[in-house]
Amino acid sequence: MKVILILSLLLLFNSCQHCNDPTNPDCGNYNPCYGASNVADFECTEYFDANNDLNVKCDTLVFGTTSCLFNSKMEYFSYDWQIGSDTNHRYGKTFTINFNKSFGSIPVTLIGKRAPNPKCIPNDDGVDTFTKPITIVDWKASPIMGRYTGSLISNPYDTFTIEIRADHNVHQLSLGDPILLNLMQGCDVIFGIDSKGYKQFISYFNYYTPSGVCNQNTEIRGMLDQSNQFITITYRIFKDPQGRLTETFIGKRQP
Repeated sequence: MKVILILSLLLLFNSCQHCNDPTNPDCGNYNPCYGASNVADFECTEYFDANNDLNVKCDTLVFGTTSCLFNSKMEYFSYDWQIGSDTNHRYGKTFTINFNKSFGSIPVTLIGKRAPNPKCIPNDDGVDTFTKPITIVDWKASPIMGRYTGSLISNPYDTFTIEIRADHNVHQLSLGDPILLNLMQGCDVIFGIDSKGYKQFISYFNYYTPSGVCNQNTEIRGMLDQSNQFITITYRIFKDPQGRLTETFIGKRQP
């Protein structure tokens, strides 16, 4: 009996020693106040549509062309959002807004209310406040503009260079929008970019082919990585009755 008891204690001791989880009461480093905080936090995501899996977290947005999805990182009983000098408050955990009134830096404040936790946070009143600036710029300031050399995932050894250009004279496409060149190899199609974000874009069936022989019903979505050095462009070609062809281009920014 004593041997069994000793072995059980040893097993318990060893499990506590090797357990490394401050949220687990069975671990030796258990901390009942782990993660306790009285500072709110939120993230801003550049948002095009509910079906877009390329939404980008950022603190800079393009004026008037994309929405921002705000999301509290913490759970609260209630949420109160203040957007700059706007007198209309928002009260959900998440909401979207389009910045189309002014350029520059706009402070966004979240006030979250929860149950006070004085055991872990002295003098805690259960009210957390956090403010972060969001910068609004013209779409021509987007780091997306430039040249990128890369290849399609389906053919990684065939490299080529695409270009996203802000100014152009293709009168068949809107002169107020950027264009995408050389995405389709062996085809002279020029794509007009409809939705312009700071780090992403979408083109919905908006194209022009000077030769008239490369018409493509194509949906294109592109996104920069966090370093702004690599771009991923996924496009779908709608071919009736064959269906859809999906390709992905990954390229590195060129000087």
